Amino acid sequence: MESLVAEIAGRDSVAAVLKFCEKNSQVRIFPTYVHAPTEYGDFKVIERNVENLGRTLKQRHGIRLEKLLVLENPLLWRAINGRYISLLIKEFGFYSPCLGCHLYMHILRVPLAITLQSRKIISGERESHDGELKLNQTAKALDAYSEVLKSAGIELLLPIRRTVENSEIESAVGEDWKASEKQMQCVLSGNYREVAPSEESLEKYLRQFLIPAGKELLSAVLAEKD
Repeated sequence: MESLVAEIAGRDSVAAVLKFCEKNSQVRIFPTYVHAPTEYGDFKVIERNVENLGRTLKQRHGIRLEKLLVLENPLLWRAINGRYISLLIKEFGFYSPCLGCHLYMHILRVPLAITLQSRKIISGERESHDGELKLNQTAKALDAYSEVLKSAGIELLLPIRRTVENSEIESAVGEDWKASEKQMQCVLSGNYREVAPSEESLEKYLRQFLIPAGKELLSAVLAEKD
């Protein structure tokens, strides 16, 4: 039986696990949550999301959800997002923590994915949210995250990547669960909306900083280096 890491946060992550399990019922799912230093809120909402997911998986597919694992590494977040803000703005003409933060969340789950041997992580990232584009979930951004994880032999599974309509997500989770509800909040949410970078600047940032830096930092995490 294959064992996979599942990224758990809000409704998209839950929908992604449920969609994956529709065609893959002989699996063990290990739910994980990664804390970002910029988050706030009642963590019990995440625990309830996991409990509800466990009940749904059991009812629909006979799958038992494993115990929630919580991860965090403020120094890794700092290396990707905080340490070089001034230099990043100078070099690429913009800065947003959202791209690096999502990569941070993916990287922290890699050691567990390797331990479980399947080397697969289920993520709820998707390119469009009822037509709303998010800088950290563009096609180029998702490809960048996948490229970084692939350098360690990890496959980032994106079951709802092409899901556009929010109604499809609500249907999948089986309850009236609106966007941004029942999840932790971020003090930097929406930081890029008024000054979104050009595609050229974003591509340059991904290729010259986030991807190579991400690979180096992932290697450091796996080697248990500071």
